[in-house]
Amino acid sequence: MNEIIARKKAGLKLTKAEIDRVVKGVTTGEIPDYQITALLMAICFQGMDVEERSQLTRAMAESGKRLDFSAVKGVKVDKHSTGGVGDKTSLMLAPWLAAAGRKVPMISGRGLGFTGGTLDKLAAIPGYYFEHEQARLTAHLNTTGCFIIGQSADIAPADKKIYALRDVTATVDEISLITASILSKKLTEDLDVLVMDVKCGSGAFMQNLKDARALATSIANTANKAGVKTTCLITAMDFPLGRYTGNTIETWEAFEFCKPTGIYLETAEKLFVKKAKLNREELLVASLVEITVELAVAMLEPASRTNLKARKNALASLMGLWRSGALRQKMEAWVKAQLGDVAGLEKKAENILKAFAANDTKTVYNYRAPAAGYFSHADSRAIGNLMVDLGAGRKKSTDAVVDQVSLEMLKYPGEPVKKGESLLRIYKEDLQANDCKQVDAVCKLALKIGKSKPKIAKNILARI
Repeated sequence: MNEIIARKKAGLKLTKAEIDRVVKGVTTGEIPDYQITALLMAICFQGMDVEERSQLTRAMAESGKRLDFSAVKGVKVDKHSTGGVGDKTSLMLAPWLAAAGRKVPMISGRGLGFTGGTLDKLAAIPGYYFEHEQARLTAHLNTTGCFIIGQSADIAPADKKIYALRDVTATVDEISLITASILSKKLTEDLDVLVMDVKCGSGAFMQNLKDARALATSIANTANKAGVKTTCLITAMDFPLGRYTGNTIETWEAFEFCKPTGIYLETAEKLFVKKAKLNREELLVASLVEITVELAVAMLEPASRTNLKARKNALASLMGLWRSGALRQKMEAWVKAQLGDVAGLEKKAENILKAFAANDTKTVYNYRAPAAGYFSHADSRAIGNLMVDLGAGRKKSTDAVVDQVSLEMLKYPGEPVKKGESLLRIYKEDLQANDCKQVDAVCKLALKIGKSKPKIAKNILARI
C-alpha cells in the first residue's frame, strides 16, 4: 500500500490492479484508515485521469451487491442530483418516465447538511416502505415501472467507507472522488441511461460554472465509458427550487405538480408550448417546472440534447401524459405499491397549508423585507442550513428529522417588493421566540433587496 500511495503522491497513474487492491482492502478492512486517508489526500493533490476514474468507479460498484434487472424488458433510466435546496424533482421524474414506458430503478439518499434528501421526503408519506428484496424490486419495475429506495449496506460498501473518511479529512471536493462516489451506486442499478442534474450556485456544492462544468464532464465521460448513456444538465441553485422547502410540504408539492390541472401544468404550457408570459404565481414555481421538464426530456430521449426533432417528440409525449392524468395516476400507483398512504400525506400537508393561509402566529413566522426594492438574491445554502437548525434536516447521520417543518417562498427572483412585505414564512409546530430570532438573523444576511431590477440567471446553465 505504501508504494501505491507514493506513486500517486508523485503524480503517477494507478493501474487497474492497484485500484482493485485498494478497493478490496477498503471493503475488507485490511487497509487501515490512515493509509486510505493518505491516498485520498494524494488523489486530491494529483487528481486522476478518465481511465483511473473509470476503474475506481467500477471497483467500488463491484465491492458489493449489484441489482440484476436482466429479466425486465425496456430501457432502464435514472436521474441523480448533486443536491440542492427544495430539490424534489426525483419524486415527479420517476413516475413520469414510468408512465412513458421506461423502467426507473432509483436508489436515493437521505439529506446531510444543507441539502435535502429524497428519502427524507418519502419518509414523510405514512407507511412508505424502502424495500430492498431483488424479487420485489423486479416486480415493481414489471408492474408500476419504477421504485425509489435507499442504499442498503451491501450496495457499494467501499463507497460508504471512503466517503466517511473523506467527510472528516477535507477530501470531499475532489472531482475524481465525487465522480466515483456518485457513479459507483448508480452502476449497481443495471442502467441503460443516466441523467445528472449538476447543481450550480449558492445552494450547491459547486458554486461556480467552471467547477460545475468540470464535475459534469467527469461524470459524463466516466459513465459513458462504463456503458451507461449519460447526459448532464447544469442547473441554477441560487434560489430554493419550487415554492416550498421541507419534507412533508415538498412531497405534497410533488403530488400537486403531477395533477392534470393547476398552476404547475399551466406554467409548463406557457414555458414550453405557448411561449407566453408568466403571471406572478407561475413565476414562483417556474424554476421547478422548467428544470423538471428538461430533466424528463433528457431521460426519455438522450438524443434530445442535439436532435431538435427528438426533443420535440419527447416533450410532446411527456406533456400528453401530464395533461391526460396518466402522470398523476402513475405517481399514486407507485407510492401505493411501496405501501405509502397518499391520503395520510395530504392530511399532514393540509395542516401546514391551513396554518400558512391563516398566518397562525403560534406556528408560522414571516420574514419581512427590511426595505423596498427588488428581490435580487437568496443564499440558498444559508436557507438550507436554517431549515436544518429548525429540525427539517440533519447535521449528523444519526440526527432525527422533523418532517413537518416547512418554508414557503412568497416572492420570486427579481420581483419588486415593498418594505414590510413578507419574503418567506416558516412553519414549525413548536415555534419558539428563539426560532423567530434565528430566522430574522439568517434571512437578514441571506436575502438581498436591490435598488434596481437584477438580471436573474437562466435555470439551465449548460448541457453536457
